Amino acid sequence: MVRWVSLLLVSVAMVGTGPGVAKSAGWALASTTLVAPTDYKLEVLTWSCTQTGGWIVAQGVVRNISNQTLSGLRAHLRVIGSGRRLLGTNSSPIGERFLLSGQQSPFRVEVRSRGVGDCDLWFRNALVVQIPTKVPEPRQP
Repeated sequence: MVRWVSLLLVSVAMVGTGPGVAKSAGWALASTTLVAPTDYKLEVLTWSCTQTGGWIVAQGVVRNISNQTLSGLRAHLRVIGSGRRLLGTNSSPIGERFLLSGQQSPFRVEVRSRGVGDCDLWFRNALVVQIPTKVPEPRQP
């Protein structure tokens, strides 16, 4: 199952728009954040998210599926607890500084967490722009 990383942005943009969301100005703005499958630039091939002591560790392999070289990529991990409470967040550079088209790179992000929760993984470039990424559910250890 592939989730759309930008879906979170749509949910946030739609908060408080009430009934008739499809006709509201908020929906028109939010709908522009949806990413068509052909617009993805990265694909996470495999990843896991596990707890080790007071740390949540996400690691895996990401591939550049765009037709351009991507540079300065960072993997971001947020740990979300019950009630959508943020338990921790962190980022780290992926293994390769320059990711050529079709190239794969390992990534690893560690978050000091105040508890166990759901892992939310996304990627950004050096300009802090989120990169559209296909992210499957994490593999269970």
